[in-house]
Amino acid sequence: MTEQVFIDEFSTGLDELSRRRQRSTREVLKALLGMKRVSVFEITENDVIAATVQRIVDRKLAVVTPGTYPWSDVEVTDAGRDYIEQKRKAA
Repeated sequence: MTEQVFIDEFSTGLDELSRRRQRSTREVLKALLGMKRVSVFEITENDVIAATVQRIVDRKLAVVTPGTYPWSDVEVTDAGRDYIEQKRKAA
């Protein structure tokens, strides 16, 4: 009898960023722009990521809406795109 094993990963990679980058509004916003979703596990298991995502939402740089569990959908707003661009120009 052959057994099948399925391995699921519920991460967009935010948890693989260094702590410094996890604290960076720009870095997390850039990651969310590319991924377009975030896992509830990333948010609940990492206070740094949770605080950064909350800051992004509070500043209206992105909108997070419930998706199919364990995912939430993320839409980076025009303000969020402008924020990313302003930081690039300053660098």
